[in-house]
Amino acid sequence: MLSQWLHLPERSNYVIDLIVPALAFGAHSLAIRKGEGRVATEVMPTGSTIRQLLAGAAIGFRMLVAIFALLWASGLYHVQANHWTDQLPSFLFDSYISGMLEEFAFRVILLRLLSRSFGPLWGLTLITPVWNRSP
Repeated sequence: MLSQWLHLPERSNYVIDLIVPALAFGAHSLAIRKGEGRVATEVMPTGSTIRQLLAGAAIGFRMLVAIFALLWASGLYHVQANHWTDQLPSFLFDSYISGMLEEFAFRVILLRLLSRSFGPLWGLTLITPVWNRSP
């Protein structure tokens, strides 16, 4: 983890995990303001942002519960006590940061640039092979 590389206190991962996406979106907003002379409305929160975030989190949580229930019911997953201790840093680093930065890179930057260059239909067509590529 980043805090280990920088020899920071163990719990500093929480701060880093929350700040890195915010810095990326802030840098993008600044670059748009300086480069294009406009406000980056595509990354600005609106009045319904909190409501949308809570709804998305609730839907995602329900989907995960359904997946784990299906795996457990089919015998492919076993529930054990104390198996998930100290998993929050891993969840934040692996899921939150990678999801935020992936959405930022593809939707905010790449899709917008391709749509401007070739039009919206070609932008979506060109980004689809990149987006669906397996690691």
